[in-house]
Amino acid sequence: KELLAELGDRGRFEAELAAPRWREQSDALVQLLLKLPPPDQARSVDQRVQAVRARADAELDRVEDRLPYVERVAARSLIARYRRFAKLRERARVWLARTASMLRIVVQDAGRRLMRLDPRFPTDGAFYLTYPELRAALASVRADLGPVAALRQAEHAAQLARPDPPRLFVGGPPLQAVPPASRTVLRGLPGGAGVATGKARLVHSLLSSQAPLERGEILVARAADLGLVPDLLQAGALVVEIGGPLSHLTLAARELDVPCVVGVRDAFATLSDGELLRVDGARGVVERLEA
Repeated sequence: KELLAELGDRGRFEAELAAPRWREQSDALVQLLLKLPPPDQARSVDQRVQAVRARADAELDRVEDRLPYVERVAARSLIARYRRFAKLRERARVWLARTASMLRIVVQDAGRRLMRLDPRFPTDGAFYLTYPELRAALASVRADLGPVAALRQAEHAAQLARPDPPRLFVGGPPLQAVPPASRTVLRGLPGGAGVATGKARLVHSLLSSQAPLERGEILVARAADLGLVPDLLQAGALVVEIGGPLSHLTLAARELDVPCVVGVRDAFATLSDGELLRVDGARGVVERLEA
């Protein structure tokens, strides 16, 4: 209960109001926690973070020792500023998530009222109405917007199912996905140093629940979504198709000492669940060992 009170407003794809929060999926969160090894068998989160910071401080000391006095003072000032503002950036994300969660509660309540007026009103249909439409429907005590919400909901699902357009195309994007060339090595940007080998686990949809990761599995994400941070406690490494070294999820991976490669083009179309991968975070390389 204390955990849900503190983190219940968070969740996968938390910027999307239609996405459920952890307080609504407490069973999934409990399953994830049960997968974690006992404290006496693994480093705690605090220990992992402290170890990463100790290595970073030692590396900074080595770099500063090679700098002239003026440059050393400037470097210390810049690094101190970065660390201070990085914390503010993360705190802002917390409050954004809480605000989105409160808005979700309001929209859910509006949806329940509309469903009482018209049982045919689609579940979660309120998320597909505009603010003026919601106000007008509730003020007039009418739920005649059910067909509109259902149509938009279906269109949204259809758009999600469409393949991503290629980076380059002539005219309109192709209606069918162009299969990527078979590759044994995928390259991206270094997100967090370290090397790990394990089986791939693809997060197919941020809006659907999946079984928690097994310890050491390589988490392959479509986008760098901060809602995947709890999965990093089990992950051997992180591979992200859309995202950069300064994404919130990438920063969390570095703090937890999880090797990470980001911006890996066609990772989702190329990799498969269960295949053996070797991730080198410092080089930004993902090797398919069984391809």
